[in-house]
Amino acid sequence: MTNSFKTLVWVIAEILVIFIIMSMPGNKLPAENSFTYALKVDKIVHIVLFFVLSYTLLLYFKKSDKKYLKNKRFQIIAIILCILYGILLEFYQKLFAPSRSFDIADMLADAIGAIFGFLFFYSYVNKNINK
Repeated sequence: MTNSFKTLVWVIAEILVIFIIMSMPGNKLPAENSFTYALKVDKIVHIVLFFVLSYTLLLYFKKSDKKYLKNKRFQIIAIILCILYGILLEFYQKLFAPSRSFDIADMLADAIGAIFGFLFFYSYVNKNINK
């Protein structure tokens, strides 16, 4: 198994894990107390999940043998798709996940995470990875 294939499997696993977490009924999630509310733990979780997703997706592109995946324009489109995934998950939660609601702040947290993953990858990691 090649490194790019392993990374692709990781990306798919992250997409599934995010879907499973976002599909959990609201009453199965840990209760929010004043400490977690003040820290906005929910938003931090969204940021971290989408940071890791976008970072790993870009890492897969970097390791891939396919030239078009290394095109920066294609990679920006992929990050936009990560953001759209977060938006679609909010609509999914509203319509299909029991005890869950639609939250624009969650969508913003997803977008911030995806963009930070992109920026981190290009400002630090991309420069230090050997082809």
